[in-house]
Parts: sequence; structure tokens; C-alpha cells
Amino acid sequence: MTDKTPPEEAQLLQGAAAFIAKAVEMAGGASRELRLLSDTLDGRLWGGADIADAVRRFLLRSEYSRLRVLVNNVQSAMHNSPRLVELARHLTSRVELRQPPEERRQNYRGELLIADRSQLLERREPGTMDARFLPHEPAVTQVQISNFDELWDQSEPSEEMRSLGL
Repeated sequence: MTDKTPPEEAQLLQGAAAFIAKAVEMAGGASRELRLLSDTLDGRLWGGADIADAVRRFLLRSEYSRLRVLVNNVQSAMHNSPRLVELARHLTSRVELRQPPEERRQNYRGELLIADRSQLLERREPGTMDARFLPHEPAVTQVQISNFDELWDQSEPSEEMRSLGL
């Protein structure tokens, strides 16, 4: 017997609260890896205790749990989301933060969170709080993973991050 349950459809999310709730849910359900790409780690999305606690629980759940963060504007990120930055300082073996090369920073200005290799949360425009959640679209998610990994390989820890021991 085959499962004829249709795949979950993309969800449109409106507002910071909906984005945060979905990011917390994704961190809670992830088993191995979170990839986060952000322009500034917008404090309205990443600066609260809920998301920091969910990420902390994810990272401590398994010795194999990893968080990789690419952030365009490190100074703003450190100011906007000190809880996540502090978490990275304390869990250096599980969290890596990098800054893309300057010539690639303008290519992506929104927010992107990928849980494991299956779920994707994306806010494309920094001026809006509208986002989309793709619970299970492997083709789209794989393209985003490939783009993230390529950018990751070209990126390095920034001077600000190095001074914090990140």
C-alpha cells in the first residue's frame, strides 16, 4: 500500500510573530543542521529569547547538531541579535558564523533558514515581514542549499567575529 497523502504546500506567513513561530518550530524539529543566511540578523526576528532558546536546545540535543550562519553586516548582527551571538561564543564547536565576500553581500538581503535538508523559511525582502515556508519541497530546498554552501565556501569569519573568538 502506498501513501497517497499529498505533500504539504507552501505557507505564506505574515508578520514577525508568524516568522518567529515557524523558525522556533523548525529549530525544534531539526535533527542535524540549521543554515541561516541573513543581511543583519534582524532583531525583530532573531533577537528574542524564544528563537535563541530553540536554537540552544537544538544545538545541545546531539553532538552532531550544527548551526552555520552567513551574515552580510556583522556589526548590525552583533547589535541586533546579541543572544544568538552569545550562543555562538559559548558553543564554538557547534556554531560557525561567517561573512560573505564584499562583492557577494548585495546578492541576498532577506532571511533564509534551512532545517536539515528539507524545510525552508524565506523572507526575500528586508522591508517586509512577509515570508514563505516550504515544509517539503526538496528541489527548491536543494537549490537553496547549494547556493548557501557555495557562498559558505567563499566566506570567512569577519574581523569582528574573530575578536570574539568566533
